[in-house]
Amino acid sequence: MLTKFGKELRMLRLEQDEILKQMAEKLEISPSYLSSIENGKKPITKTLLESIERVYNLNKKRYVELLNAAEITSNEITINTEGISERNVPIALKFARSFNDLSDDAINRINSILKEEEEMYGQ
Repeated sequence: MLTKFGKELRMLRLEQDEILKQMAEKLEISPSYLSSIENGKKPITKTLLESIERVYNLNKKRYVELLNAAEITSNEITINTEGISERNVPIALKFARSFNDLSDDAINRINSILKEEEEMYGQ
């Protein structure tokens, strides 16, 4: 799944009439690494941002848009449901969707349960 930052990079590539491999070569990184960044699997580094600005000679407005997209992406959390039992996937997704709405009491109860699990199973 493309992140906000990944979408910005894709738009930049399309504007330049480039494919991922060409952009990666210009940025002196591997195509697989660039793809991983776009999909939120690798972190966005300051060096990469500066390289994009320099290589593509971005104006200030466009660079700020890219920085904002990077910040949004850096604050996102991805839940990998691979390996989770089918019965637990809906619970994980519901928790993620309702996380901001949890009361202090609910958070304390969840923390207590997780602490008990850690102690019991040594995780």
